[in-house]
Amino acid sequence: MIKIYINPRNPELIFAVATIISSFEKFGLVALIAADPFEMSTKDLEANKELMDQTVQIVDNISQDAVISNFITADEIYENMPEEQVFLFNIHPVNKTEEGYLIDFVEKHKETIMIWADTSQCWEKGLLHYLQTEISGKLVTKKNKSCLQILKDNGFNVPDDWLDIERDIISSTKRNYFSTRYLTALNAARIMDVNLNSKVENYCYVFKDCINEICCGHQVENLDYLIQDFISAQEDIRRVKEAINEKSQPLPTAGKTDRPIGYIELKDINKSMDMLELLEYGSQKFPWLFIIVYSIENNINLLANSKKLPLEIMEKYAKQMEGANVNELIPLLRKEVTSFQE
Repeated sequence: MIKIYINPRNPELIFAVATIISSFEKFGLVALIAADPFEMSTKDLEANKELMDQTVQIVDNISQDAVISNFITADEIYENMPEEQVFLFNIHPVNKTEEGYLIDFVEKHKETIMIWADTSQCWEKGLLHYLQTEISGKLVTKKNKSCLQILKDNGFNVPDDWLDIERDIISSTKRNYFSTRYLTALNAARIMDVNLNSKVENYCYVFKDCINEICCGHQVENLDYLIQDFISAQEDIRRVKEAINEKSQPLPTAGKTDRPIGYIELKDINKSMDMLELLEYGSQKFPWLFIIVYSIENNINLLANSKKLPLEIMEKYAKQMEGANVNELIPLLRKEVTSFQE
């Protein structure tokens, strides 16, 4: 079994994962695990049979038609667990707690870690020396090299065009067809996860589809559909911005005419529609308070932002905005605007 841990904030890692998969002619299972170090504590790993509790597990059979396919459960895998090989890409600690989690992880997996590539500068010297000693130099940290380049330097077969595409993804330049395609699809999936409050679920599935396409050499239809949805969502965003400029009427603010509150309601939005972009846009016109009420998959949601009210006031209502009772929450927000003393 091959277990590949990735940092989901790095879309370019699709090529590092594809390189690992392409390097092995025969293996039974691949586990693609999106993880942050804070989710890698020993307690969580044991409780969830080493698969992350708060991430999506994409564990699949390998076939001729698809590199990663046929979702199966963690319990099915561990009933007959084959020997594993572990790869990690851009997994690094950002505080002392996470350092402890990674030390525990290494103690448990040091015999099976094949390579741990990281491009950050988040390593404390003592910890870095300890980990490199424990796993015999398999932890490779290079600030000026990508994980894919690190794999190539360590003897993996990496096509030059993969390096070119990866470079464009890292720089977000979208200079060629494939970097544009994968960045667009992964960005759409990220927005969907935010809108649906689904952590990294959609992102991981699209990440998997990108790897399938890279390894198999033919286009994955799901990416085509997602990109079309994203293009449609961009047009929807343009129209909503026009509505904010031309039609959005401020809510009454109990005599505080110098504190207008912007409000817009959207029904059945495209899942790839970036609501945070719209929230920021509306907040420029209505800095005291801008409110978006929108429905998605039969759920009503509320977003609100203020550039005038203190952050702690908005944070007080943040939890209430999830699954919000709109009729109750809007009056409370309006009251905060009218009662605030500058």
